[in-house]
Amino acid sequence: MRWLNYQHLYYFRTTVCKGSVAAACEFLRLAPSTVSEQIHCLEDHLHLKLMRRSGKKLVPTAAGKRVYRFAEEIFTLGDDLLASALSGEVHQEREVIVGVVNVLPKLLAHWLIEPALRLREPMHLVCRQGSMSQLLGLLAVGELDVVLSDSPPPGIRMRVYTRMLVECGAVFVASRRLAATYRRDFPRSIQGAPLLVPSENSSLRLKVEQWLEAKDLRPRIAGEFEDHGMLRTFAEMGEGIVPVPSLIERQFRRGSRLHRVGAARGIRMQFYGVTTEKKLMDEWVAAIFQPPAALRKCNTTALNQRSEPKFSSRHTKSILG
Repeated sequence: MRWLNYQHLYYFRTTVCKGSVAAACEFLRLAPSTVSEQIHCLEDHLHLKLMRRSGKKLVPTAAGKRVYRFAEEIFTLGDDLLASALSGEVHQEREVIVGVVNVLPKLLAHWLIEPALRLREPMHLVCRQGSMSQLLGLLAVGELDVVLSDSPPPGIRMRVYTRMLVECGAVFVASRRLAATYRRDFPRSIQGAPLLVPSENSSLRLKVEQWLEAKDLRPRIAGEFEDHGMLRTFAEMGEGIVPVPSLIERQFRRGSRLHRVGAARGIRMQFYGVTTEKKLMDEWVAAIFQPPAALRKCNTTALNQRSEPKFSSRHTKSILG
C-alpha cells in the first residue's frame, strides 16, 4: 500500500506559496538541498513533474498546480482541526453504529441501547435501520458495531456472537371503545374482530398467528404495518386491535387513547443482540450485551406478574450456516 508523505507535500506547498525554494527555506529554516530533495521525493512518489524552471524562477507545472490545490485543501482542513481541538469544539467521542431491524419497536431499541448511553465516556450514536440480511452484511464488513433484532440471525457463513437480551410476553391493546367491546371473554371475544398487525417479516406477527391458530381464532386482518408509530396511530383511531410486546405496553399506550384488551398467555417474545467477537471487546457494545438491570427496574411496574420480562445471560458464539 502506498502512503502519502505529508511532510513532502507541506514542503512543496510552502515552496509554491512563497514563490521560490530560497523563500521556502527561510520560512522553514531548512537548507535548500533538504527542501529540493523532499520535493523530488514527492515527485517520484506521485510519478509527476511538479516544478519547472521559468527563467531564474522555479514555478509549478500544470500537474503541480493541481497538486497544490489539493495541498491547500488538506492543510487548511488540518489547520481547522487544530483550531477546533484547541478551542474545545472537538470532543473525544466514540462513534457507535447500531443496526436496528426495521420491524423492531423503536421504544424497545432505545431501552436496549440505553445502558451504553449511560457510560461515563461520551458516545456518538448512529442508528441504521434495514432488514436482517442488510444489517448482517454491514456487520460483516465492519460498518456496524451491533445489530438488534426480534429474532436470531438466520443461516449465514460468518462468525457472530449472538445473545438473547430480553424476553417478555404479548398483550393486545385498542381504543377505549374496542377495548370495552372485546375485553370481556378475551381471547374468544376477538373471533372476527379487526386486527392490526406488524409486517409479515416480524417475529411478533408470526407468533401471534401461531397463537391464534392454536386457539382456533380467526380475527379479521384489517391492516398491516412496517412502522410501529403508524400502527399505534391507526389503533388510536379505532381501526383495530393491536398486539404489542408486554415490555413496551405502558410506553406504547402512554400519551395515547389505547387500553389493554387482554394478555396473550403462551406468547413469548425474545429480542437479540448480534455482534462480532472483536466488537464485543468495545465497552459500549459490551454494555448493550450485559443483562440490563436498569431496563428491568424501569419496566417491571408496567407489567403484571404473568407477563414480566426475563433477562437472559445466555449467549452463543458460532459459525452459522
